[in-house]
Amino acid sequence: MGVAGLILGILAFLASLVPIFGPLITVPSAAAGISLSAVACGKSKQRGNPSKIALTGLLLSITSLPVMVVNTVIRW
Repeated sequence: MGVAGLILGILAFLASLVPIFGPLITVPSAAAGISLSAVACGKSKQRGNPSKIALTGLLLSITSLPVMVVNTVIRW
């Protein structure tokens, strides 16, 4: 789940740089990336070894939302 969250986080971040159609891709992929990465972080923390891949996916997914808003407002 951590790798899937990372891939969705990367997709969300890249789509957040597109001004008009970016929000159509960013919002669903960021939501899915946040949920998958959060679950993977929780499971890996219970096992005792925190997953850096899941944490990176979580940070990318969360960061893509403000980047999308700023990019859309500036270029609109």
